[in-house]
Amino acid sequence: MKTFFLFFDIGWTLVYSEANDHAGKGPATTIVNRLLQGGGSPQWRDQRQAIKHLLLEQNHQTATGWANALKDILSNTSGDTSALVQRETELIRETAEYAWKQQLKAPKPMPDANSIVQWALDIAGRQHHAPANNHYRIAGVGIISNITPPYFQGACKAVPALDDDRLVRVLSYEQGVSKPNTDLYGIARERMSQFLGTADANASVTPVMIGDSMKNDIEPAAALKFATVYLPYSPASPSEREQPSERGQPPERGQPSEKGHPPITNLPALLEACGH
Repeated sequence: MKTFFLFFDIGWTLVYSEANDHAGKGPATTIVNRLLQGGGSPQWRDQRQAIKHLLLEQNHQTATGWANALKDILSNTSGDTSALVQRETELIRETAEYAWKQQLKAPKPMPDANSIVQWALDIAGRQHHAPANNHYRIAGVGIISNITPPYFQGACKAVPALDDDRLVRVLSYEQGVSKPNTDLYGIARERMSQFLGTADANASVTPVMIGDSMKNDIEPAAALKFATVYLPYSPASPSEREQPSERGQPPERGQPSEKGHPPITNLPALLEACGH
């Protein structure tokens, strides 16, 4: 019987957001567009990656922290920017507050996400770590996610099991590194080892990454010898479910459907297959 340590991705695996789509219109794009639409400097157009790094890899716990970091980004662009920063301070503050509030309220739970995480935690808490009549054990549960502080707060409200103290937490903004960098998975392995304690326990446990992205979840995890469970996002409309997308690319994201690709609900059966 195999023993697994489950690591869940969060975005588009346990929660979704109607404000984002598959093309990657995340908070960095929201901030850049809002700054430009508000009359901000054209220099913001070239700062999308710097802003993405700020959001995902810096641990700011307030919108004010984001605003100050955005001013630092503008200050580091070419030319004399001191007057520019002073002129745009209010626009930056308003934009940071807007983006923070949007991230906080954006997460919506995937069907059965909370019950599946709670199920895994409950099994890991049992003495023998095994579901009845199954071919695997669960030694522990964790999360590995590219995420912002307010989005994680919102995700915990949408999926309360994410706030459970038993979870091993590896979040990009806390670690200063984001997927697909394998360093995040190395940190997860270290955290798993600390959680399990003894060398014998570590040797017999296989970490499993569960996520919706081949690039961010599956490939980097596999490179560090994780087992993987790929749960590609399931589109909303019946027409999208029935028609395969061109060249294997997932269609634009909408609300989650109950059909189509395997949802998180199917995780116990997928683990059962891995356990044989």
